[in-house]
Amino acid sequence: INGIDLIAEFNPVNSNEYNKVFLTGLNGSQDVFDLQVVNGSVEFDYIVDPTITTCQTLSTAGATYVLQNDILNYAGTCFTISADNITLDGNGYVIDGDDTGTDYGINTTGNRNNLTIKNFKNITDFYMGIYFSSTNNSLITNNTASSNTYDGIYLSTSSNNQITNNTASSNGYYGIDLSTSSNNNTITNNTASSNTYDGIYLSTSSNNQITNNIASSNG
Repeated sequence: INGIDLIAEFNPVNSNEYNKVFLTGLNGSQDVFDLQVVNGSVEFDYIVDPTITTCQTLSTAGATYVLQNDILNYAGTCFTISADNITLDGNGYVIDGDDTGTDYGINTTGNRNNLTIKNFKNITDFYMGIYFSSTNNSLITNNTASSNTYDGIYLSTSSNNQITNNTASSNGYYGIDLSTSSNNNTITNNTASSNTYDGIYLSTSSNNQITNNIASSNG
């Protein structure tokens, strides 16, 4: 893009607030580009490429990351989320581990808040598919987590989350597992089938709402 071609338009921008602008008019692959602000004064804190093609740590608060391809036979944890207000969109793709070690398809670190994990066609062959530790006020939706060594979806000390419209099947222990004071979560419209033990399992957790789920052929 050259000259004064418009690549983004936004209004209004409010002071003392987090404002996010998408460069929707930036076509193709651009490693280097200049930004010219017209009819105003804006200071940019950072620019993030929202597309991802490899396993990595996601550390930009407020970013939306969108997977662009399948990741197969990966050794180790695929995605580690280390900041708040992040959306990870699987975009209909698969992340596949190597069936060895204590690793995770998606893992959170620290006390995380307001995360969204969505649209993974399958998270498979890890120790756990999705592992939330001390993660609150977040959403796990429209994912499949199958054939993991331990659990498909596991929450530990994580509260006020929504787990909706997921499939957790053929995992080595539980499909969906809430433990260690994971309270006030909503589990709805999920399918948990053919897991070695329980489809949905709760341990030392309270005030969780479990509605309209299908659990079948579990051990």
